[in-house]
Amino acid sequence: IGDLVSAAQDTFLYADFTIKKFEHLVFRENPLKDDRYTLYKLRQTSGYKTDDVYGAYSPDDSPLVSGRGLLPINITHYDINVFIENNFDLQVECRVHFVPLRDDRKYIHFDWYYDTDPISIIDADNNSLHWIKHKDENGLGVVLNRPMVVGDTTFIDFTYECKGLENLWGVFYVKSLYSWYPANRSNDRATFDVRFSCGEDYEVVACGKLLETNKANGRTVTKWKLDYPAPIYSFNIGIFDKSVRSNEGLPTVTTFISKNIPHKDLAMLFAALGELSNANMADQVAIDVCNSLNYFTYLFGPCPFEEIRATEIPWSFGQGSPGQIYLSWLTFQFGDMAGSQAQFRAHEVSHQWWGHIVDSESYRDYWIIEGLAEYSGFIYFQALCHDPKLWESILDDWRRYIGSGSGGGSMGTKAGPVTLGYRLNSSKSDDYQAVCYAKAAYIFHMLRYLMHDYNNDSDDRFIGFLRDLLDKYGDTPITTEGLRSLLEEDTQTDLGWFFDQWVYGIEMPTYDFSYKSLKTPEGKYQVVCHVKQHDVPDGFMMIVPLKVIFENGQFAQLKTWVDQPDQDITLPLLPLEPKKIEFNTCGAVLCQVNYK
Repeated sequence: IGDLVSAAQDTFLYADFTIKKFEHLVFRENPLKDDRYTLYKLRQTSGYKTDDVYGAYSPDDSPLVSGRGLLPINITHYDINVFIENNFDLQVECRVHFVPLRDDRKYIHFDWYYDTDPISIIDADNNSLHWIKHKDENGLGVVLNRPMVVGDTTFIDFTYECKGLENLWGVFYVKSLYSWYPANRSNDRATFDVRFSCGEDYEVVACGKLLETNKANGRTVTKWKLDYPAPIYSFNIGIFDKSVRSNEGLPTVTTFISKNIPHKDLAMLFAALGELSNANMADQVAIDVCNSLNYFTYLFGPCPFEEIRATEIPWSFGQGSPGQIYLSWLTFQFGDMAGSQAQFRAHEVSHQWWGHIVDSESYRDYWIIEGLAEYSGFIYFQALCHDPKLWESILDDWRRYIGSGSGGGSMGTKAGPVTLGYRLNSSKSDDYQAVCYAKAAYIFHMLRYLMHDYNNDSDDRFIGFLRDLLDKYGDTPITTEGLRSLLEEDTQTDLGWFFDQWVYGIEMPTYDFSYKSLKTPEGKYQVVCHVKQHDVPDGFMMIVPLKVIFENGQFAQLKTWVDQPDQDITLPLLPLEPKKIEFNTCGAVLCQVNYK
């Protein structure tokens, strides 16, 4: 449609055909997509399942959508008024400020929640615009009255109804997440001025700074301002108890727990089933949010937002918006001996850095953001943990999850490389979480230990790399190859082999390890280790650390290349006979180790 109503055209091709083996196939060329060329199976979708993509790519000279090469506009600011009705439908007035990026275009496609009904769309000259929207389909197309001119800053006013709030027993969730307002598909970094009006019994919690609150005529009106250009904006609503914690030099942390979830009664019920809560879970959540915020500020640098608000939602997942975090009701309910809840809270806090300072270029690079967030949660728990067995068990859980998935159509890493992103959820597999969260986090764990200084037990090089990443990509979306380039710059090492195996590959090695120790005439000990490598192709290689433990409690740490299917590794002469040798210490490599 954009081509049909514009003087300047792009190439668009849609070929729809049927082959018995594959049923209904589509070949599409669309320069406005991350992948210009795509071959996929068209099917009914539900949940996170998508069309089965058999192949997709862009030529090297094709700019990605998020690289701004082909998008018609760049959205810079939103002015939004939200009236939340008594049935919790949204009545919204939204002014979208944007800068045209391409001359002669008369059509703009916005991402938008499917259950939204436009009332009016008006341009800056107060003229009505024609729009195109199909029922039950995400997105909306707007046809302009005149072609756009590059650099000519302007706006469009939208008035619409949106059924974007879900109400479960008085606990709310924004179903539309970040598409309850019209947005570019690539999520432009924009600033926001937002006004909410809701029933006086309820409280809105949103991104940005709360400017004022007024109560009148049975309603509560709040005004919010987000000055930090952010790719997304969201909010929550409910009846909350709240806890406020302040630390000098850090953002204020406010935790909002729903009054409509009977946590104390549920605690008694779950206790009878062997699941225990802490005495005050709201405080525990607030402590983890504060402590992880403090720790990440120490590691990565300042958080870009003045306040962090953590709000409870009725589902079993979380989301980190700019300064406003969704946390599952489960994390307000259960104690946390194994560290999963502490990691979960810290993961969402870390999105203030990974996602809102550094963002990804396309779906093929999103593993970087979720991998860093998941690994940040891990290193936070590791810093808290006094028993290494607890954090080592997390690595074991990841390894099992990555290796075989979660069952029920999940196959773990065999489903595809991390760069397939959302395409890892299809009719054949359900592995986005296993690969783009767990395996992606493990990739950063391996990079950390490739950089680790074993002599001083220091991760300074790895933390320095993360700070370089935040500095270099603070205003430029990162790509997978950009990540490799920065790593090679920091380490002065060619890491093509690492990316081929772990980022673009799907294999996970198994090592059979054994060793023999012989005393020399000089009274020292010669140790020869034998390693067999399975389940990976010829040429697979990895640096694996090992720890030699002696009877008196002393130990020595070494690193060795494993690059053959079957090899002997001779250690330097040792002054004492080894009591034990640990192969792959700290779980530094994603692998299975069998001791022989």
